[in-house]
Amino acid sequence: MKPSDFPRDIRFRTAGDAFIENGVAHLRNYADIKRVMLDEEAKEFTQDTSYWAPQNQRIHISWYFLWATGKRKADGSVGRHDLLRSIIEPYFRTKPVKEMALQIENDSKVLIRKIIEKGTGHFDLANEYAYLLSLRTICSMVGLPYEREKWMRAQLEIFTQTPDLEQVKREPQEVEDYFREVIHYRQKKPGNEAIDILIEAWQNEKITEIELMGYMWGLFQAGTDTTGTNIINALSLFGEFGLLDEARANIHNEEWLRRAGEEVLRFGTPFAAGPSLAIKDVTLDSGLHIPAMTMVRLWFSAANRDEYINGGNPNATSPEIFDIHRWPNQHMTFGLGMHYCVGSQLAKLETKIALQTLLHYLPNLQFDQTKPFDRFAGIVDGVKEAHFTFDQQKAEKLLDQLL
Repeated sequence: MKPSDFPRDIRFRTAGDAFIENGVAHLRNYADIKRVMLDEEAKEFTQDTSYWAPQNQRIHISWYFLWATGKRKADGSVGRHDLLRSIIEPYFRTKPVKEMALQIENDSKVLIRKIIEKGTGHFDLANEYAYLLSLRTICSMVGLPYEREKWMRAQLEIFTQTPDLEQVKREPQEVEDYFREVIHYRQKKPGNEAIDILIEAWQNEKITEIELMGYMWGLFQAGTDTTGTNIINALSLFGEFGLLDEARANIHNEEWLRRAGEEVLRFGTPFAAGPSLAIKDVTLDSGLHIPAMTMVRLWFSAANRDEYINGGNPNATSPEIFDIHRWPNQHMTFGLGMHYCVGSQLAKLETKIALQTLLHYLPNLQFDQTKPFDRFAGIVDGVKEAHFTFDQQKAEKLLDQLL
């Protein structure tokens, strides 16, 4: 498998007309998905996923996070999305993401130092760096401890690698117990992080306990898996397409980093598909009729290969091509409208710092094509292993800079 390979049916990486299969409507072009995502009054569609959830049983706490809620529920009643987002969004706006830059850089250096100290000149980017950095970053941003990061990572992998939303089972009791321990600790020793804002909202009865834990899980999961995968995608795609030397030459070129970063987000699309529900009979511009109460999948991975992403630029390359100089780049990896990812700027910052530190402190970093590269298709399309080599002797000379 190459980094550019897609671990799913190729139809879901190809822009085209929508179709219905096994009772689910699959939307695959930019215009159709934009229509759904910008239906903020829920006149035709709702992003509330309670209809997808197993009935008559306690569902996974992720279903109580922002991404699984809408302005209206499937039954037409008022949804929880606007309230839930209004509690956390101001935090991501008022706490400048750039304040996190030093913390991210320090965490990156700690992980890189461990890689160099192994003395092998080789490492697995997925398991020794990317997912660990993204987990530690979201923990710092939200205010969650990460002394149990290996255990938490294992819990996240169970969820993320589940093939389909309908197959997601309730989280283990130990996850709930751990979250309650954290909540209790922060009640006694509050700070000024996101978790303190959420606990205050719970204490004021704006949200329920299960919604509080849904926030904790959702921020952990979204901040770890999608961002970690994006870091892996960046370096692996650069390696596959012979762009690592160009990347090394541009690690301080903000314009280059921005354009390359947007293209990695588009081409890789870690969160390949989002759920939705038609709440009335809908006829798409293509003529496809979607009956009311039909479950809908929004294939961002396909829409990101629609010509629309080029913004009308007649000189832009085909969306099927990985082009780090593409501009404009109107991808929808972070969603649209009221469901646009609140952590998008943090994810971009992490990826930029990861590229800068890895390429600087691991001289002659190269993608190791002799070892397996393994993707999986799940709730998030992640990477199980991605191997790289570097010049061990030159890296050791930089260890003093990693203290």
